[in-house]
Order: sequence, then structure tokens, then C-alpha cells
Amino acid sequence: MMKIDVDEERIDVLTGEEKQTLMRLLLKFLWEEKWFILFLFVIGNTYLFCGLFLWTHFTWEAWYSLFVVLLTFSLLLRNTFDASLVMMLSTTLLLCAGIINEREAIEGFGNAGIFCIAVLFIVAASIASTGSLTYLTKYVFGQPRNLIDAQMRLMIPVGLVSAFINNTPLVAMMIPAVEKWSRTSGVSASKLMIPLSYAAILGGTLTIIGTSTNLIVVGLVQRVDPTIDFPFFEVGYIGGPVFGIGVAYMLLCSWYLLPDNKGALNSYVSNPEQYVLSVTVQDQSSVIGKTIEEAGLRHLKGMFLVEIQREESVLPAISHDTVLNGGDHLLFAGNVEQVGDIFSIRGLTKNKQENDLLAPSPNRILVEAIVSPGGKLVNKTARELGFRELHDAAIVSIYRDGSPLHQKIGDVKLIGSDLLLLVARPSFLEKHETTSDFLLVTQVLNEDRWEQQDQPKSTWKMILAPTVATAMIVLNAMEVVSLLKASLAAAFFLILVGCISWDEVRQACNIPVMVTICASFGLATALEHTGVAHTFADNLMSLTRPAGDIGLLYGVYLSTALLTALLSNASAAAIMVPIAFSLREEIAVKAMMYVIMVGASADLSTPIGYQTNLMVWGPGGYRFFDYTKVGFPLQVILSFVSVGITYLLFTDPDSGPEQL
Repeated sequence: MMKIDVDEERIDVLTGEEKQTLMRLLLKFLWEEKWFILFLFVIGNTYLFCGLFLWTHFTWEAWYSLFVVLLTFSLLLRNTFDASLVMMLSTTLLLCAGIINEREAIEGFGNAGIFCIAVLFIVAASIASTGSLTYLTKYVFGQPRNLIDAQMRLMIPVGLVSAFINNTPLVAMMIPAVEKWSRTSGVSASKLMIPLSYAAILGGTLTIIGTSTNLIVVGLVQRVDPTIDFPFFEVGYIGGPVFGIGVAYMLLCSWYLLPDNKGALNSYVSNPEQYVLSVTVQDQSSVIGKTIEEAGLRHLKGMFLVEIQREESVLPAISHDTVLNGGDHLLFAGNVEQVGDIFSIRGLTKNKQENDLLAPSPNRILVEAIVSPGGKLVNKTARELGFRELHDAAIVSIYRDGSPLHQKIGDVKLIGSDLLLLVARPSFLEKHETTSDFLLVTQVLNEDRWEQQDQPKSTWKMILAPTVATAMIVLNAMEVVSLLKASLAAAFFLILVGCISWDEVRQACNIPVMVTICASFGLATALEHTGVAHTFADNLMSLTRPAGDIGLLYGVYLSTALLTALLSNASAAAIMVPIAFSLREEIAVKAMMYVIMVGASADLSTPIGYQTNLMVWGPGGYRFFDYTKVGFPLQVILSFVSVGITYLLFTDPDSGPEQL
């Protein structure tokens, strides 16, 4: 009986102040997750309604497949785990339940079209490695006369290059070059970064190898019907007008739709004293002979010690037991507005500084890093992560939605797409360039070092790499050899002549992306086998049939675009292809596949729908709705253009591009 009384007393304790705290935490969680909860509510009720009235014929296999789809959607939407892990989980769940067999589960890993994507990554990386693209900024960009001239010089070359090089590594290479060009030309980075992303996205619709999504669609279709052929430039009949209208729209409208603000780097360059503070330890200072910890400099509010300059040497790796000497120059970074704690210590005086972090140093570099939505940094503070010890780097500033956060850096919970301005060891770039923690890692260089970096590794290699890539494209376009044979020959040739190192090859293959694409085949197969894809197609057809073929095409486009906004473009394509293929008795397969290619590559209205949009978010200093304001009208225009052209050229068996 005594034990029961004690338990009741414990319960009484929990019903007081702690109960109110738990309730506040619960309400805070519900508010933070309101959109995700709304998504689950809507999807759950949709499933319930359809199950009672539309999908009464579904077997347990079909309902299980739908459950896996919902789980996949939810995990991808939450960005809790890497997309490759989520897609592998969905394949595993379907395999263990017997919905797909072992051969179907690993089918994507042996698909020629998917393997071709990895090989093309290597060819693209070879061109970047030789320094060929640096001449794009040096000789093509030049000195623009005005904003329209600047955007035209940027978008047209980037779009044309994106037709033959995967747009994600292209944008990664171009971001630092455009940042430099922005500073030298006087054009705000926010007027250039979204045009850079849009040009790369729309340029990818010009050829069948322009985006990995195109090759995924080709691979999924030819798995079912190998006789369906997709010529190299045929998608360009749709992509050409789409790209042209996209460029014209940006030139005419972006001057007032895009914000005029500074990215993280430009904010630092123009006003470094907001982020960095340099102080000197005077000879009579009270901190001489004390460790960093004892002097009270280890846990400053909003600031941290980056390095110590002692006589002719620099101490970049500062431990808590480092002893301070008279004459030491201490470099702090963070929220400089909160410097009261530092100057309350006797014998510390402020130095005059000029861009200390941009000054050349063999011991440190300044880096911009974008937090990956699916990485282990998300929802954790720098203090919880032990960020400095984990990455051997210190955070100078955190940018979110285009603005710097003024909280104490160590207490900020990081989210996907946060842009971090870091001071790091030179080894940071090589160590973290391909990790899942960061979506993009870029070294910030001053003008002198930019000129040094712009020098190509070798002039003949700089010419050879794009020449080999051009030969690969021409031979495939002339149907002399298949794309897989041409790309393999080009990749091995470039490796053998030294245009790309073996370490760079491993990085270029981008294993997480390839796993995501390959694992998505299992989900597509399950939707096909269980009849879910056919049912979805019937439902879509019943809604769009009154408008005829063009209505059906627009329904496919709209469904693909909506899925791309929620998921990745690869996942959206993998789900939509089997659904659209079920409509092949109603409308030409090619027409639907080209609509899917363009629809999956035209999410322009959010930063999260396409990876390149996310990559330019921080460097451009954008807010979420900046993308919606400029991108949504363009996306609507392009939807009508692409569907209209596809309807005219590819729905009638007796017509086509060759009839033009």
C-alpha cells in the first residue's frame, strides 16, 4: 500500500509545473509541425475516402504498397533521413513483403540508362577539373552594361552548357564564380543566383542527357518496351521554346520580382566588422599566463576565438588549455554586437582590422557551406554537435531565409538550407566536399587568389576535355554508337590522359544520388504490379478526359510538378512513369514521357523542389517566397507552353518533329 501511495505522490508532482512545461512543449511541437500534420491529415482522409468509394477492389498488396508510398513521402518531406536511405527502406519493405522479388528490387542497379548517369557525371567532372569552365566567367561574362545584359551573359551560356553537363555540379562550380563576378560588376548577387539556377534547370531540357531525370525516364520506359527510342535532341523541340521563354521572362520581369540584397559573403566583404573582432593582449593584461578557459574566453556570449597570432606564427587549433602571452593578437568571430564580455577583461584592446578572414593564410580558409536537409546536422545546435571538434571549423555566421541570425551561434538549431560562413583548416574542403552533412561547400577567395585559381591545370587538357565530350555527343546524336558506349569511352579516355584523377572520379559518381535513383525502381515496379498505377491513371483520366488528349497531358504534367515540389525530381519521375505508362492505350507514350521530363525539371516556385534552387538560396540571400514570387508565374507559363508543344508534335502518330 505504501508503494501505491508513493507512486500517487509522484503522479501529483507531475501534474504541477512540470505538466504545464510538457503541455507547452507539446503545443510548440504541434505548431512547428503544423504543415506536416496537415499533410498527413489530408492524405489520410483521401486514403479513407478512396478506400470506401473508389478503391474497393484493392488487394492487401495494393494497400501495403500505398502505405509504403505514404511512408516514403512522409520521410522525404520531413528531410529527417537522406533520400538514398529512404528509397532503400521502401525497396526493402516491398521486398520483405513479397510485393517485388529480388531481381526487381535490384533491377535499377543494373539498368544501362542509370549506369550512364554515373559515367556522364565523370565526363562533366573532367571538364570542371581541367579548368575549362573558368574561361566562361573570364571571357564570356565580361563587364555588363546593365542588369539585363548581366543576366543574358549569365543565363544563355549556362543554359547551353547545362544541355550537356548535369546541372547540379555545373551550378556548384558556377556559384563562386558568379559571387566574384557580382562583386566586380556591381550587380547584386540576388539578381544573379536564381537566374543561374533557372538557366541550369531549363537548359537541361534541351537534350536527353541534360538532366538525370531524362535518363531515369528513358531507363524506366525501355525496361518495359525497349523498342521506344528517344533521339538525343528530340526533347529539345519542347525544351528549346521552354528555355527561350524562361530567359526572356527573367530578363523582362526579374528586375522588380527579385530582391536587391546581399548574400552571406557580400555582407561579410562589405562590412566585416559585424562578424570579426581582433583584440591585442597588452603587456599588463590580467589574462597573461592564464589558459583560454581560465581567462573566460572559452564560452563567450555569441562570440568564439578563431585563432591566435603570436609573433610570426598563427595558432588556428586553439584548445581550452592554450596559455595566453602578452602581445598575442586574438581573432574572434560571431555576433560582434555582444562584445561586452571581452572588454570587461582588463588589458584587452581592440585592433583595427581589414578583412582578416579573407587575408591569405596557410592555416585557415573561409568557407561557405549549405547544410544538407537530410544530414546529421539538422535539428541540432553547434554546441550539441561539437561542431568545432567534429569538422575542425568554426562558424562565423549563420544565414537563414536571406538574413543573418543574431542569436548566440552555439545555441542555434540548424535546419536544412542554412548557409554557414566558416573558418576552417585547408583540409576541410577535401574532407567535406562530398559528405552528406553539406549540400555545397565553397571556398571564399580574395581577388588575388581568385586570379591564381582561375589558371587552368594544363592548357592542352583544358581543350581536350570539352573536345572529347563534344565528340561523345556528336557520335551519339548521329546514332553511330549508343550513349552508354560513347560515354564510357570518353570517361576512360579522360581518366587515362590525366584530365581527372581517380579520387575525383570517386567523388564525381555521387553514390547517394545513384542509390536514390536505382532504389526508386522497386517502388515503381510495386505500383505497377499491384494495379495501383493503373487505378491512379484511371482516376486521372476520368478527371481530364473532358478536355481530351491535351487535358490528359496537362494532368500528367501537373501531377509530376506537384510531386517534384514535395519530393525530388528523380522520385517524382519514378512514381509518374508507371502511372503514365498505364495510359498508353489512350495517348502516345512519348508525349507523356516528354511531359514528365519537363514537369519534373521545372519546379521553379520553391527552393526545396530542385537541388540547384536550394544551392543558390544562401549565396543569393533569398527568402522562401522570393522563389514563389518570381518562379510561380513562370512555371504556369511554361506548363502551358510545354504541354501545348507536346500535344502538337507527339500525340498524332502521323505528325512529329520530322514533319516540321
